[in-house]
Amino acid sequence: MKRKITAIILVIIMTFSFTGCWSYRGLNELSLVMGIGIDMDDSGEFYETTFEIIDLTESSKDKGIKSKIVESSGKTLFDAVRNAKKRLQNRLYFAHAQVIIIGEEVAKRENVLSIIDLFMRDGEPRETIHLAVSKEKTAKDILTSKGVDNKIVSLAVRQIIDEDAKTTSSTSNNVSYKAFNILKDDGKSLMLAALHLAENDKEKVPESDGVAIFDKGKLSGFLSPEQTKYVLFVNNEVKEGSLSFDIDGKGTDDVSFEINKNNTKKSFSYENGKLKFKIETNTDVFLDELKSNLSMLDKNEIKSLEQKTSELMAERIKNIVLLAQASGSDVFGLGDYIYKHDFKVWRQLEGKWYGLFPTVEVEVKSVIHIRNSSFIKEM
Repeated sequence: MKRKITAIILVIIMTFSFTGCWSYRGLNELSLVMGIGIDMDDSGEFYETTFEIIDLTESSKDKGIKSKIVESSGKTLFDAVRNAKKRLQNRLYFAHAQVIIIGEEVAKRENVLSIIDLFMRDGEPRETIHLAVSKEKTAKDILTSKGVDNKIVSLAVRQIIDEDAKTTSSTSNNVSYKAFNILKDDGKSLMLAALHLAENDKEKVPESDGVAIFDKGKLSGFLSPEQTKYVLFVNNEVKEGSLSFDIDGKGTDDVSFEINKNNTKKSFSYENGKLKFKIETNTDVFLDELKSNLSMLDKNEIKSLEQKTSELMAERIKNIVLLAQASGSDVFGLGDYIYKHDFKVWRQLEGKWYGLFPTVEVEVKSVIHIRNSSFIKEM
C-alpha cells in the first residue's frame, strides 16, 4: 500500500514539473505579423516583401492597437522574409497573420502555388490566411493605406473579403488551404479576391474589386464585381446581394431586387465525344426598387416581370460562361464536377480538360421568383 502511495506522489510531482512550455516566448520577444505584401523589383530578380506588424510600443488601452510597416527583399521569397529580421530586434511571428496580398506583377510572372506552398509548409501561419491580389501598382500600396473600420489594415482587408463574399456576392473568399487544393486540381481554376484603393473622405482606403482569375497558377485577368456575381451564381455560392435589370430597354436599370436565396444545379451529358453542360439557377428575391409603371398588385404583371428578369439573368450567366471559356479559365469547376460525378468520363478527359473547356456547349436556364413585392397601396 505504501509503495502505491509513494508511486502516486511521484507521478503528481513529475506532472507539476512538466507543466512549463519549453518553447515559450513572451510578446516582448516577437513581432506579430498581421499582413504580408509580396512584390518584385523592376528587374524581376528580387522579391520585395512588406509586413504589417503590431506596434507594441505605441499600442495601449487609450490609443488602441496600432501597427507599423517593415520592408525587406531577397532573391527568393524565403530570403526576403528572413531578411526582415535584420531590421528588427525580434523575429517575425506569423501565427496571427490575416492576409497575404500578392502584387499583380508577381501574380503574372510566378505560379502562386509556390507562394502559398511556402506559407503552408511553415509551422506558424494558419492554413486559413486570406489571399488577395492587388490591382494597384504594388501590394505594398494596399498595406500602407488606411482602413475605414479598423486601424489594422490587414484586419480590415480580411473583414472586407469575408463580408463582401457573403453580403454583396461580389468577390471570392479563398483562404490558403482552399487555394492550394484548387491549384493541385486539374478540373478547376483559381479565383482570388482583387483589391484596389478607393477615395473615401479624401483618403485612399482598400476596397474589394471583383476577383483575379488564374490559368495554371498564373494571373490571366480580372473580373469586375458584377461579373464575379454571376460566376458565384454558377458555383452556387451566392448568399445575399442585389440584382438590377433594365426591363424597359432604355439603357438604365429600372428594377432592383434583394437576393433572398439561390439554388444552382448543374448536369452534363457526354455522347459521341461531345460534352454538354446544363446550368439551372433558381433565385428567390424581394423587390426593393421599381422605376417603371408596373403594378405589383397585378399578378400578371408580376409574372411578366419574373419572366423578363429570368431571361436577362440567363443571358448574363451565359455571357460570363463565354468570357471564361475565351480566357481558358474554368472558374466554375466544371471539370471538377465531372470528376466527382462520373469518374469514368473524367478518365477520358483528364489531362486535356483545359483544351476542351473552351469548346464545351453550355445551356443556361434561370428562374426568378418575386417572394415579396413590398407594394405601396394607393389611397
